[in-house]
Amino acid sequence: MTTIDGPSPALTLGVVAILSYTVVKAGVVYGRGDHMLHHRSRAFHSFPVLGLVGLPDRPVRPVAVDDVARMLVAAGVGDERLANRTIVALGPDELPLGTAVRRVAHVVGRRPVFVRLPIAAQLLLATVAEWTRDLRWCAAQMEVGG
Repeated sequence: MTTIDGPSPALTLGVVAILSYTVVKAGVVYGRGDHMLHHRSRAFHSFPVLGLVGLPDRPVRPVAVDDVARMLVAAGVGDERLANRTIVALGPDELPLGTAVRRVAHVVGRRPVFVRLPIAAQLLLATVAEWTRDLRWCAAQMEVGG
């Protein structure tokens, strides 16, 4: 039954009662094709010096994409342990972000020099990189057009 103000509270409670949910909160997820491995690998092959984000080294607990996928599948098929809950997906090891980045560099066979930079410096570098990318794109479009 509905009213002028919308569905009745009894109807709303009935709908909420039959819906099940699971929220999976994952931090740093790694696996084939992800940003942590793919983009870092490209950067390690492109630049001899790389900046580490932020002055304090923040801890991370990287989790494998396969582990997150198993959680999502279990929630999707109705595993009661995950019903109507928020689950935090964390990896088994906590390590500083800089250490995780260095491990990726080691795995891809590169040894760049790492420089710890404040976030403002990283934002400035990103802005310059985007600006130069846009200039290269504009130059390429001018060559194509004429």
